[in-house]
Amino acid sequence: MTIFRCEALAASFIEALTKRAQLYAEGKVAKANAAFTRSSVIAAQMMADREARERVFKELTKHPSEDVRISAACYLLPIDEAFAIKVLEVAEQTSIRPENQISALYSIKEWRAGNMGNIRTLA
Repeated sequence: MTIFRCEALAASFIEALTKRAQLYAEGKVAKANAAFTRSSVIAAQMMADREARERVFKELTKHPSEDVRISAACYLLPIDEAFAIKVLEVAEQTSIRPENQISALYSIKEWRAGNMGNIRTLA
């Protein structure tokens, strides 16, 4: 996979997570969950690119969307744990939406507990 392919996937990843946040805000939880599943499939494809994934996911942690930053940080946990945890800790403290604060907090807790196998297996 080329860096350009990984960056194209990143655009789809952002789109899926943005759609998820919008659907969730509208109370369309089932559709929001489907958008999240789509983002997970895209992220798995990005994780397969061992040359580009770290750079692309780190760039995504600077995205304006909380959802994108938190999800990108989660995928960075097996690659650069210290960096990812810092991003998640900031999100836990500063996220506007309470569900994102909770997501960041529990992502750290679950990772440290040895869970999050869906992400661990992609490393």
